[in-house]
Amino acid sequence: MTMTKSLQKIKHLRLTMLEYADEKFPKRQKSGRLTWPDWFKKDFDFINHLEVESLDERSRVCKEDMYRCNHIYNTYKVVYDTI
Repeated sequence: MTMTKSLQKIKHLRLTMLEYADEKFPKRQKSGRLTWPDWFKKDFDFINHLEVESLDERSRVCKEDMYRCNHIYNTYKVVYDTI
């Protein structure tokens, strides 16, 4: 299976969100797991859904979903702005 350009972008966005969560949300549980706010979980679930969908070679990511991905990326890319 070859990785499409949109799948690469979605995977990069997912990684960006994980780095954002690691940096911005304190670890509160004894297990060390991050406790995420609902607004972050909603965005992350959307990205996970898109990633699973785009793994199917017959499906394509629609333009509206990519616009939402761009908006989400602009929200969470601040992790890279501080490096």
